[in-house]
Amino acid sequence: MPVPDYQSMMLPILRFADEGEFKPADARKRISDKFNLSPKDREELVPSGRKTRVADRVNWAMVYLNMAGLLKRPKRGHYVITDEGKSVLKNPPQRIDIPFLEKYDKFKDARKGKGNEKRSIKSGVRVPVPGFQSMMLPILRFANEGEFKPADARKRISNEFKLSHENREQLVPSGRKTRLSDRVNWAMVYLNMAGLLKRPKRGHYVITNEGKSVLKNPPKRIDIPFLKKYDKFKDAQKGKRNEKKSIKSVRESEATSTPSERINLAFEEINRTLKEELLKRIMASSPRAFETLVVDLMIGMGYAAKGWGERVGKSGDGGIDGVIAQDALGLDGVYLQAKRYKPENQIGVDKIREFAGALDGQGATKGVFVTTSNFAQPAIEFANSIPGQKKLRLIDGDELTDLMLRYGIAVRDHHKIVMKKVDDDYFEEIDE
Repeated sequence: MPVPDYQSMMLPILRFADEGEFKPADARKRISDKFNLSPKDREELVPSGRKTRVADRVNWAMVYLNMAGLLKRPKRGHYVITDEGKSVLKNPPQRIDIPFLEKYDKFKDARKGKGNEKRSIKSGVRVPVPGFQSMMLPILRFANEGEFKPADARKRISNEFKLSHENREQLVPSGRKTRLSDRVNWAMVYLNMAGLLKRPKRGHYVITNEGKSVLKNPPKRIDIPFLKKYDKFKDAQKGKRNEKKSIKSVRESEATSTPSERINLAFEEINRTLKEELLKRIMASSPRAFETLVVDLMIGMGYAAKGWGERVGKSGDGGIDGVIAQDALGLDGVYLQAKRYKPENQIGVDKIREFAGALDGQGATKGVFVTTSNFAQPAIEFANSIPGQKKLRLIDGDELTDLMLRYGIAVRDHHKIVMKKVDDDYFEEIDE
């Protein structure tokens, strides 16, 4: 990524501040020019799409310099260098980064919640609840005793690590669940992704033959590096159906990612895991259920007039599994084909030709072919080259689960995190 990390921006911003009072936009321009960023680099957005990556990283660089007392804000939207900042520039380091700023008490106090160290964000040192990777081997051993529920695993982990009542009830920052529950859940998710556990039914887990094989010669610890030996796990982590969409940025170190970027990266990782779970649930369901899901998705996306759509798939259906009416009288419709294939089984061009023929048989001009798998290149080329008014849209498993998340199909809100920022208008009003 050509945009430098926010710590690499700190020293250049401090030097820029030494030239006089400035606004964030001025700093963005200076940083962009200094690092020779192209117009494309300057306009690159963060995953939320709400601001540019340059703006986000410049902002966090200024926030941290301000926390350390090297910059200050004389008024809203303006920054100036402090005497302490000027002192740094008299004998400048090669780089200003977090370790450098930790020399300043102001910075350390701000990072740990000045005056109340118990509330420190970095209190992980004081939290006895083990990391989710430390829970993996104990959970796998527990699974070897028989089928279990998440609550059973939480109890076993609590007892094995001798957690106090207070530890067991400690909440994550959102306040919606305990830290113990969150970490046990992620340990089970990863064991499931690697194929060491499986879910025979909702809310139940059992060990697999692969999991039992691990326990015959158990490692000292099961963690992410250990699970990467399994193709299932690697495929799930990189998004098997479309490696180009793999979230490479998850591997960015904390040193190069701003706090807001780390939140986005965690959110993307959670969604990627959720997409894998959705595909597993779809593959475990019946063909009829998948056809119904595809109809519900099209309705949820707003393609149906007054919400009208139906599943019509049956033996000898001629390649049509559902119909969505786009007008109140049903004169214009979108015809659907839903194929529930394993990820390794591509949809070939022959299936797309058959679907196109089925559309002709219905006198239809619009068709959507949805699969849990993906399409061979000849199939994609055929769909894109159909002449005339006929339009054929292909949706693979990766896009399918993206759309399910976006339109709330087969998922529900779990919890929301609202990020706050200072309301400068409020302070200006009360100062008048």
